[in-house]
Amino acid sequence: MIEEFDGLRLVCDPDDTQRPDMVQGVTSAARTLAGLLVQRPVQTALDLGTGCGVLALTMARRAQHVVASDLNPRALEFGRRSARLSGIANVEWRQGDWYHPVRGQRFELIACNPPYVVSPETRLLFRDGSDATAGVVRAAAEHLVAGGLAEFLINWAHEPEDWVTPLRDWIPKGCDALVVHHASLGPGQYAETWVPAGPGRDARVARWLEWYHERDIKAIGAAFLVLRRREDDRPARLQALEASTRPTPRAGLHVERLLRGTDLASRGDEALRAAALAVVDGVRVEHMTHRRAGAWQPRAATLRVVPTVGVQTVVAGDLLPILWGLDGTRQLGAVLADLPSDKRAEGLAVARRLVELGFAEPSAV
Repeated sequence: MIEEFDGLRLVCDPDDTQRPDMVQGVTSAARTLAGLLVQRPVQTALDLGTGCGVLALTMARRAQHVVASDLNPRALEFGRRSARLSGIANVEWRQGDWYHPVRGQRFELIACNPPYVVSPETRLLFRDGSDATAGVVRAAAEHLVAGGLAEFLINWAHEPEDWVTPLRDWIPKGCDALVVHHASLGPGQYAETWVPAGPGRDARVARWLEWYHERDIKAIGAAFLVLRRREDDRPARLQALEASTRPTPRAGLHVERLLRGTDLASRGDEALRAAALAVVDGVRVEHMTHRRAGAWQPRAATLRVVPTVGVQTVVAGDLLPILWGLDGTRQLGAVLADLPSDKRAEGLAVARRLVELGFAEPSAV
């Protein structure tokens, strides 16, 4: 069958195909990662586990050359057909397991939506087998040029109150990382989500739960992970964010701002004070005030932005003048000077958070 997505025509199997090497169409995960891909033009890009080719063909619109790899030969044939139907000719299709088809090569952009379901099953090539994900993430550094990015959607097991600690061991030396946590489920809810309806479902769910119990798996997380290769081999830096909403289309624009903002915020107070910051277009402020003791009392405001990776932040009501002052015409230090002296340190912290979250950036003026 043929699916259409964002102007592409993609050859895939129907969802009810039972063969293990089925080639799935544009899944919710594929749509999400396609939207999260950065918008920058690149010379070279790599799509690991390409499936029907949706990520490879999406990247081909901004990359001069794309390599798409997959262990499944049917996926590569379907990808070639998808490229012909979509009028795209700058993708090279290679068969092999993970990075084997690109040994010795480096890329500016890597995208991977690996087998994601944490389960005892291994039947479906495109879905089962999440144990490989950590290794695929760790090996990405060897295939990135300096400044290159690798973007993944991942599932992993973690303690119920600490989703980030297991991921620290995944980040390769020489790379910074950004993780946006979308959700976590307990074993029961996770199994109920992924085991389809039909004969024997209860027995399959019970087998999954036993498998989780044997491995002491108490929670399973889902997240978007970005690696960025540095020119040095200093210890990895990990920025961990919690999403409050789903990512939107074109969220890659927000990803770029998050990476730039993290760089600026890490340079220290003086560099931040010297920057002429502006709140970016697309930021929405949800704010309420209430009447008390004969005066209006501002409450905290919630900030969101579109397009978005799904994060939001809160600014205290008495620090909202920071937002109105960040119009790109003055250095942050001058904006902070307008605050009462006892609020300037808090104002600086608010500005740093706005920059880190991609809600504000240095003005181009």
